[in-house]
Amino acid sequence: MGFLDKVRETLRDKSGDELCAHLRSLGIDAQMAPRGRAREYIAAKKGLVETWESLGVVDISGGLIHWVNVLRERTEHVTLYGIDYGVPDPNMTPGFPMVEVKMVVKKSFLLVGRVIDIEWRGNRHGKSVAADLNNDSSLKNPLIEREMKVKIRAYPYDGCWLIMEEKLKPLTIEVWQCYQRIAQHLLSAGSLISP
Repeated sequence: MGFLDKVRETLRDKSGDELCAHLRSLGIDAQMAPRGRAREYIAAKKGLVETWESLGVVDISGGLIHWVNVLRERTEHVTLYGIDYGVPDPNMTPGFPMVEVKMVVKKSFLLVGRVIDIEWRGNRHGKSVAADLNNDSSLKNPLIEREMKVKIRAYPYDGCWLIMEEKLKPLTIEVWQCYQRIAQHLLSAGSLISP
């Protein structure tokens, strides 16, 4: 490794590597994937303009979530991070509807209070998914304690669901199990939603 390569490695954002190590510490079989994989670019399509960059995909063995993508968006004044959890769905084809579901938090005081409850809301195609998630009481406590908003979106051309967190925050095993449960709901819904 040359001098410039060492400098680049020192300055490189290692959030993806840190997430991979953290997942392993929770007993999850996680490995950093080689760079340049297509999965790095699924989440970059969050908006109309691709402003998010991937800091690396972490491959997961076992369970319904097959990969995790750490994302960064730099603006003039702030750097934002996010994490996307990828759930492949064999029922999803290019004609699959654009399903979107978001978690809405209820706080003890309007903007500054702690999170006391959550509710899932879906777009026209995501209402049944939101209803299933709202009926699963096992999802509430881990996500309330996490105090983070979560979004779910179907990506038909990539054949997957993404469970998206809006910031980088250490994961607990309870939240990981909660995301696996959400993935179960998504795969059940995917077999029922017709293109």
